[in-house]
Amino acid sequence: MKYRLGGTALTRWEIPPGWNYQQYLQIYGQVGWLFGAVSLKANSVADVAWHLYANRGQGNREEIDDHPLLDLLHKVNPFQTRYQFMQLAESYCSLVGESFIVLDYNGLGVPAQMWLAPPGNMKVILGENYISHYEYSVGTEILRLELPEVI
Repeated sequence: MKYRLGGTALTRWEIPPGWNYQQYLQIYGQVGWLFGAVSLKANSVADVAWHLYANRGQGNREEIDDHPLLDLLHKVNPFQTRYQFMQLAESYCSLVGESFIVLDYNGLGVPAQMWLAPPGNMKVILGENYISHYEYSVGTEILRLELPEVI
């Protein structure tokens, strides 16, 4: 079955077009309305003030002010602010449907830094228990990432 859209013939299987990650990210900088919509959503997500609460039961909760998770959210890595990190993570989700956060653990086994991996460089490797691991590739180099390392 063929559809006519703006003078272009499209088959049912080509809607939406079979673009790769790079094409979606490239068009983001070229189409004004797409940039505006994605930026508005990403900025709104990045503006959210995060809080951590302990559940004390029976509907009672207590806000936690000092916790390693709050430290991590405050300083995600040496090169990005929390705002920049959240904005880019949401932009990836809006444009290509997924965002990969790679955790870097300290010597105590606690996540100390978070990094965003471009979705086009990440591959989910399936296994017997759903996901076996992830592979991050740049050129011919492939880095294997285990399940606890990727959100």
